[in-house]
Amino acid sequence: MKKLLNILYVTNPQAYLYKDGLNVVVSVEQKDIFRIPVINIEGIVTFGYLGCSPGVMKLCADNKISLCFLSPHGRFIGRFQGPQTGNVLLRKIQYELCSNEDVSLHLAVITSSKNK
Repeated sequence: MKKLLNILYVTNPQAYLYKDGLNVVVSVEQKDIFRIPVINIEGIVTFGYLGCSPGVMKLCADNKISLCFLSPHGRFIGRFQGPQTGNVLLRKIQYELCSNEDVSLHLAVITSSKNK
């Protein structure tokens, strides 16, 4: 199934998020008001202090979904992002090589000849 890359904005400061299977459920005063499959979202932004369950945080981490917490007035409180992938040693060598003019010129020539 194609991920739509939508952001879920939870604007009710009384809302609480919890996990139900592979769904994120928004509840207010212990009543479910919205449910969305995790496959349909890329990020969640909440306005309020009630927050979310640890289950939602794990679900977001497992599915590479960012989770941002704002105050009811929109002030940044914090952000939760799951594990990042990538090789830091590879990136370090790439940055070192890009500062070498001879290597940069060689890569630029190779890239431009491939694009012709």
